[in-house]
Amino acid sequence: MSGQSNIYFQIDTIRQKGWPAIHSFSYGALDGTVFLVGGRKDGIHEKKSGFSRKENNRFLYMWKPSSGTIDSLELSFIPDSLGDALSAAGTSFVQLDQYLIIVGGYGENAQSEFVTYPSLVVLDLSRAADSTAWLDILRPAARQLIHPRFAVAGGQLGILNGRFFLAGGNKFEGRYDDNSGLVKQEYTDKVSIFELNIGQDSVQFTLISEIKDEFNFHRRDFNMVPFVFEDGSTDLMLFSGVFLINENRPFFNIARLNESGYTDIPSFSHFLANYHCAKLGIFERGLNVMHQYFFGGMAEYAPDGSGSLIRDPLVPFVKTISSVVRKADGTYEERHQDIGMPGFLGTNSELILMPQVPVMEGDKAIIDLDKISSDSLVIGYIFGGIFNPTDEPNPWVKDRASATMANPYLLEVRMRKGPLSYQTNPTGNKTVFPKIMISEQPGGGRFNVRVETEDWKDLS
Repeated sequence: MSGQSNIYFQIDTIRQKGWPAIHSFSYGALDGTVFLVGGRKDGIHEKKSGFSRKENNRFLYMWKPSSGTIDSLELSFIPDSLGDALSAAGTSFVQLDQYLIIVGGYGENAQSEFVTYPSLVVLDLSRAADSTAWLDILRPAARQLIHPRFAVAGGQLGILNGRFFLAGGNKFEGRYDDNSGLVKQEYTDKVSIFELNIGQDSVQFTLISEIKDEFNFHRRDFNMVPFVFEDGSTDLMLFSGVFLINENRPFFNIARLNESGYTDIPSFSHFLANYHCAKLGIFERGLNVMHQYFFGGMAEYAPDGSGSLIRDPLVPFVKTISSVVRKADGTYEERHQDIGMPGFLGTNSELILMPQVPVMEGDKAIIDLDKISSDSLVIGYIFGGIFNPTDEPNPWVKDRASATMANPYLLEVRMRKGPLSYQTNPTGNKTVFPKIMISEQPGGGRFNVRVETEDWKDLS
């Protein structure tokens, strides 16, 4: 910890009029507007059902964080093939310039079939806000490509050097059931590397290569992000995810991915964020230290107040704010913030940075910390995702999954630099979060004392 910035986050819960409560969606941003499409309006699925068409999000939402306005566009009047794909949950997506690229996803289609869509859609955000674009046959805002390679749910899509990396995920056919013997499910066990040629009214892809590995890529619902390594290069990093090939547990290894293949990060296990959740990369250029933060979500382990970990093999909801830190010498450690999320939040959510936040040149997903002089800055919002309002970290245990919901709140994220302590490499057996935070004010001599509670605070 010595010599490294002590970064921590304050999460404030707010309501916004007209907010579309959805989770497991795709999103992109352009010129101050955030576009949200697909996903689900309900909470976490039951063990024996879920993903019905009636709870699909069948709108394209356009949100302006600066003004708080939200507009929407129905998808019901576009062809079923495109409309079904754009309303899917668990899609893989990434943004390239003004284009939002959306792959696969799972759900019930217009023919009442439960399918993983063999679809790649390119949505031109520069034209998507114009509702007439959907009716313009010559210059559509959306281009769709149908190919079995894109039938992936719960995977991740990234970009390196203009090429796309579709990693992990599975193909699920038929109505959802947690009994794998009753459904047809196939993990991709691979990464597909391809290029896209986006035309005025079409899109074509060229497969460059395929990396097969049934151990590393037999994972879904994980996080994959651009990550700065100790040699200064930026590649993709795969974190945790579910499930191991011969055991119903998360992956704990993390792996570096580029066109040459993948490399496991040795002597490191990722315990505190095992499922897709809101995340944030921060790079300290002067110290050559990379931080990857994870907000809430689900995990097999959670910290207690003494710096230890408690294990729950059911991989429940957690409130942990944690980070994986790559130090200047190339070694890694996992940390967690003493104060967590204000509730069981973060699962299948996203984080959008504000335009004023400095980011790395060539990669808008990573904050350039050396360019931030303020000790306190609102960096953005966590939006969407699943909210578990119960006191049960695993609501399935007492048949309370139906009490969960798509998160109806926005979470304002304030980044602070200061003396809040972090715990490193914890182990243990219970969960209690501290209630008081004490920090010294700039200039010394005075202290701020803030009392935190674990209770959910409804700010409506």
